[in-house]
Amino acid sequence: VLVVIGDYSSGKTSLVKRLLAEADSATADGLGVAAQPATSEARRYDFGPWDLVDAPGFQSGRADHDLVAVAAARDAALVVVVLHVNLLIGDTSRLEQLLLGDETTVGKAASTVFVIGRMDEVGADPRLAPRDFLVRRRRKVEELLAILRSKGLVVAPEQVLAVAADPYGLVERRA
Repeated sequence: VLVVIGDYSSGKTSLVKRLLAEADSATADGLGVAAQPATSEARRYDFGPWDLVDAPGFQSGRADHDLVAVAAARDAALVVVVLHVNLLIGDTSRLEQLLLGDETTVGKAASTVFVIGRMDEVGADPRLAPRDFLVRRRRKVEELLAILRSKGLVVAPEQVLAVAADPYGLVERRA
């Protein structure tokens, strides 16, 4: 099971849609993208040998969303944490508890990939200013690694990816 979690509107569902499209899987009905909380339950999709789970977002203002996301990720073989380009903001306690673990649960940090989503919002267009884009991308990755270290999470750089699953909103408009 591969579970995609993160704050609401960080790009989780866009990433799930993109992964399914890249794998030539049918995009399921109801796989909607919106600026407000759009996913209220953990939804499973067939992704080759994986069950791909799109979980509700953290910090949506709905406590049940946080609980559903954490529950979905507890038994996952791989957790993908999608972060907005602004990285870790607000209350990150549930995410930290999931990653670090506690007296009853093993932490998921070692089996987690961090995806800085929405990289098209980093302030440099890779087509027009590729060097500037790459510098900003590298700095975002370094910033995330430093933030995670400050929270007691040692993450290898190869566990951090920076992507735009739906660059400039162009993919959403296509079938």
